[in-house]
Order: sequence, then structure tokens, then C-alpha cells
Amino acid sequence: MKAMYFLAMVLLMYPLYSYAQFFDGMEEYPLGVTVCANRWTTMDDLCEFGIMTTDFVAYSGTQSGMVPGNGLTSAGYDLGDIIFGEWFFDFWMYVPSNKEATFSIQNSVPVFEDQSIVGNFVFNPGLATPGEGYIEDTALGQVPFTFPHDQWFRIVMGFDITAGIALAVWYMELDGIIVVPWGTAFTNEAGDLAVALGGMNFVSLNTDHLFFVDDLCLSQVDFPCTLRTQDFKRSLFTLSPNPVSERLYLSSDHAQWETVTVYSLSGSIVQQVTAATTSSIDVQALTPGIYFVEITSAYGTEVHRVVRE
Repeated sequence: MKAMYFLAMVLLMYPLYSYAQFFDGMEEYPLGVTVCANRWTTMDDLCEFGIMTTDFVAYSGTQSGMVPGNGLTSAGYDLGDIIFGEWFFDFWMYVPSNKEATFSIQNSVPVFEDQSIVGNFVFNPGLATPGEGYIEDTALGQVPFTFPHDQWFRIVMGFDITAGIALAVWYMELDGIIVVPWGTAFTNEAGDLAVALGGMNFVSLNTDHLFFVDDLCLSQVDFPCTLRTQDFKRSLFTLSPNPVSERLYLSSDHAQWETVTVYSLSGSIVQQVTAATTSSIDVQALTPGIYFVEITSAYGTEVHRVVRE
């Protein structure tokens, strides 16, 4: 009863964060224009150098958002200055060969200089490291990652701000690989606190920059972006039932799983199974709630969101 009362009070205090999902497939805007509509904005809020629509490549539909090599574009995507709740933001990204890309997480939108929270996310800096990049300044220091050129790859970020923005933690997954682990403090290496989860800033720093984004989605756990039909078609493994109460079954037409690791929302490992000899794992010992199941196989790693009822 006490938990139900607390939940009811939270929903009354923070109605904006209840049962929300915001999706942008870049299809509703005219082709070949700078976009300043819905959640898109620019650094000066005048929409002079914002995201541009293009049909050169698209993850879904016929259009995507382009950041050209003009050295001027600073396209903000407004996440709403979030200071409470459990939120996920994901999008698809495409970086051509011999090009670089940069984006950042912002304290507020419209975005301004030096407002990033964990430094820039840099892809192929100076054209010197194709397929490699790094996050400049996280609580873990500089964090390296790899990515594919000339194909779409997915970026997923999770933010647990239930204890308030000062105690927020986050994670990041790129192309199915966890780059920033669950439970990482949402600060830079010096421990400076975020003001809010304000937005994203996709920027062009020089003529070598060129990249595309598509299917941007901001959601809560109740309406996760990861449950869109097109995403399941790209997964090697299917997990069922979900929600689950006793045994979680893993099936695949292409691979045998090698290791299953179950994470809590705080990033703690609560269960791990290796050297799979069965097609299921027993989850009865888990407390009801939201978990993330990381599956490794010969093809790499993928993560699924599972509800233990």
C-alpha cells in the first residue's frame, strides 16, 4: 500500500514523465530543408544551421537527417530538460567512409557553447582512425568505441534519474556493444553534475564532417523504443515469454548463446549463466521489475529488455 501511494504521488508530481514515447522518423518534413519543428532546434534557436532532410540514405522510410560538412551546423534535439524518471534515447546513425562525426549530450536546449555533460562523442577524429572513436570526458575518463562505416548502426542510451539529477546514472550501447556500463555516474571525470538531461547536439565542426541520423526515439520503460517491430527483425535471439515469471526461453535460427548476463536497472549483475546447454534460464529468484539481458554468441553481443512479473 505504501509503495502504491508513493507511485501515485510521483505520477501527480511529474505528469510529463508518465507513459511517454516520442518518435521522429524524419519523414514528415519537406525534403531538402533545414528542420526547426517538433523537437529540433539550433544553437541560436534561429534555425539557420539545423539538421537537413535528405533522401541520400535512410534507415527506414525514404528520409533521414543530415549533418553536412559545412563546419556550421549545430542541430539540437530537445529531450525536455528531464530531471526525474527512467528514460531511454536511441537513434540510428550512418557515417560514410573518410568522414567524421560529432555529437554531445546537453544540459539544456536550445544548446549553447560548453554545455555538454560528458564531452563530445567523436567518430573517426581527423580522419585518422576509421571505425574508431571515443567519448571525451565521462565519469570513467575517455571511453573508446568502434563503429562501422557505410552502414546504419544503432545508439541506445539509458538514464536512471529516479533519485534526482544529482544522483543520475546512465549507460550507452553502440551497435549492440555496451560502451558505457550500467550504473555509470552521469557526470564528467571531474564529477561535475548535470543540470538536466536537456538534449542532443549534432554538430559539423569542419568540412570532413558528414553523417546522418534517423528514427530518433525518447521513451520511458513503459513504452520502450526497443519494442518496435523493425528492431526485433534485426535481433539474433528471441526471448519469451516477456513478461516472465519462471523460465525465460532463448531461441535463434542462426546462433547458440554462449553467455547470458542479467543486469538490474542500476547496472548490477544479478544473474549470469555460461556454457549454455539448455534453451532457457530460471529467473524465479529475481525480484519483479525491469531487467536487461545481455546475450553473447559467436556473432557478438546483443541486449534485450525483460520484465520479471
